[in-house]
Amino acid sequence: MIRLYNEEDIEDIITLEKKILNTTLGDSLYIDLENPFARHYVYIDNNKLLGYISSVFDGDMISIMNFCVDDNYQNKHIGSSLLNYLLIQCIKENNNLTGAILEVRESNKRAIHVYESFGFKNIHTRKNYYSDLENALVLMKEFNHYDDILNNYLANYCNIERKNDYIKYSDNIQPDKYFHNYYKFFDNENALDFISENNDDYLMVLVNKPLNIKNFIIEKEAIMYSSLKMLNLRNYISKGNIKIIDNDNDLYNIIYNDSIKYGKNYADSEALRKLDKHNNIYHHGIYIDNTIIGYLLVYTNLNSIYITDFFILPEYQHQGYGVSLFKNIVDYYKNNGYFDCYLCADLEDSVINWYQKIGFVVINKNYYYRRCK
Repeated sequence: MIRLYNEEDIEDIITLEKKILNTTLGDSLYIDLENPFARHYVYIDNNKLLGYISSVFDGDMISIMNFCVDDNYQNKHIGSSLLNYLLIQCIKENNNLTGAILEVRESNKRAIHVYESFGFKNIHTRKNYYSDLENALVLMKEFNHYDDILNNYLANYCNIERKNDYIKYSDNIQPDKYFHNYYKFFDNENALDFISENNDDYLMVLVNKPLNIKNFIIEKEAIMYSSLKMLNLRNYISKGNIKIIDNDNDLYNIIYNDSIKYGKNYADSEALRKLDKHNNIYHHGIYIDNTIIGYLLVYTNLNSIYITDFFILPEYQHQGYGVSLFKNIVDYYKNNGYFDCYLCADLEDSVINWYQKIGFVVINKNYYYRRCK
């Protein structure tokens, strides 16, 4: 179990720091209990403290300070779990953070490898930094937040207007595509005022907390995140042939089948639209005997990927093809220099449980309110 530290943990933390690091934060750990900018986490198993990571918000960065795991329990993914947990909490808590930074001994190759697997990069060397004059490497990880990724993705299809109270998304080519035509509000009161004054036949607003309104269709969405390193898909078997779709007929047909539930005209316009090539948008297909049976869209942004439009033909669902496609995508992008993964899932769809099982965490929620007169 990983949790925030408390006063009862401090003696064990100091003992662990001295044992592993030959130094300790000491009495400052008591002070940090009341420090709103400190985030220190412990790894507990059978009531024993096995690992610990300390950090503090420093402007727009999170600075990682002491980080150690009991030497009797190393190489058991405890360190990776602690680092992953800290990064997730930072991403959930503060959209204004630009990244995380730390120092590590130049000789600590094992720790450096772990940091690099999460996307940390060496930005500086501090000569003779430690008391024994060993150099310290300064490593930094840039955060790539979901809102920025989504806006960059939607900019391929939508006009985006930023106002003081909201962002307006509009798609002149597909005005009937709900998720390309809406208002995103940062405050519920402003959203309610806007709705009360708006008489348009069609209106959709997005907020992060539920609204108390009637006569609107409500769709609830979980925004989910995971480090690609921490996704657990090792036990799933690969099936089918998976590749980036390079045949327009295949792409058109699979997207048409995915969209037909909204009507033939919509399905046709959606499929034709996706044939347009955009930078950083990739359609991965899964095939059986050269016949496409599913696809998944990936948008890449800096060191992150955003997964959307995940579809398997009904007759091939619940047979492992979707999992195989997803596993292949994770492995492909992890091996090609990407570190973080975002996706969205219907809050009322059971698939959210599977995403959480393999390592995704809900970092925020969206509530879409749609009115069609």
